[in-house]
Amino acid sequence: VSHGLVEGEAELCRACRHPLIGQDLLSPKYAAGISCPHCYDARSDEDRARYAERQRQVELAEAQGRAPHIGR
Repeated sequence: VSHGLVEGEAELCRACRHPLIGQDLLSPKYAAGISCPHCYDARSDEDRARYAERQRQVELAEAQGRAPHIGR
């Protein structure tokens, strides 16, 4: 949210909840729903596998027209 309570352009990393902007999204350490440059090195491969499964379930729910089972 930016000034005047207008929705901004930043996205949130689903792993660490850090706001992400342009360069963050272009980083090789960014994977939607899994990691970002801010948390990649702080998470284990096991964590990233768990986040990947969660992201897969969210995408599956969206493809089926259902609301995701986790908050957005």
